[in-house]
Amino acid sequence: MKKPKKSKNLKIIATGLASASLLSGCGPSRPKEPKEVQDWRKAPGTNGFINLGDVVKAFNTHKKAEDFEKRVNEIYEGDHLLIFQANANANATPFELKYKQEPTTEGFVYAAIEDLNQNEIVDAGDDPLFYIEVLNNKATLYGLGVNKYYRYSWTYTPTEEKKEESSYVEHYRSPYYHHWYYGRGWGNYYTPRERYSENKKDRNKYRGSNEYVSQLKSNAKYESTAARAYGRSFTSSADNQSVARKNYITNAPKSSNFRSTIGSNPTSKQKSSSGTSSTYSRTAMATGAVVGAYSSRGGSYGGSRGSSGIGI
Repeated sequence: MKKPKKSKNLKIIATGLASASLLSGCGPSRPKEPKEVQDWRKAPGTNGFINLGDVVKAFNTHKKAEDFEKRVNEIYEGDHLLIFQANANANATPFELKYKQEPTTEGFVYAAIEDLNQNEIVDAGDDPLFYIEVLNNKATLYGLGVNKYYRYSWTYTPTEEKKEESSYVEHYRSPYYHHWYYGRGWGNYYTPRERYSENKKDRNKYRGSNEYVSQLKSNAKYESTAARAYGRSFTSSADNQSVARKNYITNAPKSSNFRSTIGSNPTSKQKSSSGTSSTYSRTAMATGAVVGAYSSRGGSYGGSRGSSGIGI
């Protein structure tokens, strides 16, 4: 007796579903990353996020490049040191790392770049976080990368430097902004190499202090405030990492010295012990902006919302 066509079709569908189920489990399984790596991937500092509100305060408080750069490295939660570059032409583009030697107008631009490859110079392997343009008695801070949501202008005129510190050597090593603003022919500036190690030692010492715990709380508050103030712009900036930044986040966990990188940055532990949380990390998780994240089946991981934070 001939079987009904309906019964035959059901058998075919059931067989197909069983085959699909088997195939879905046959693919290569990627091991789930340790929680400390997951938290590191979504942490604000890992992604180049910085408290730009405190950066503005630091720029207005510190009239000397050396003092400002030290303070910004204290504010920042990333793995590596920030190097700074400046150019006399206020129309230059420091984030492209190309500088004109001859100034065309009064003013200057001043950029902060994380030394991701730790070679103590600025190159294509590094990542700019922000730059400040000073022109016509006005300063404007522009965020870059995941800080792109931020742009803030205020009235600013550099104060005159002390006469005893106005020599060429001091202008180069630790200049006052007055010289940059009105000077002619000074070309450009970058953080001197001899100060690189000094800044690193100062930052490492600071990260072991109670002041750093207070800074982390300030950063977390800034994050929350910035998310509310900038809304969609803050959210859309969460996955605006540069190519260099994405490469770093993807490849760093594969490095043999990755555990020492995490161990040398106490930020995550400090935040966990102080009870602070990260609005940026939650935003990155919600929008799928966590670079290189995966679960045991190859998708984005879930779990904790991150132990780091930053903020206005």
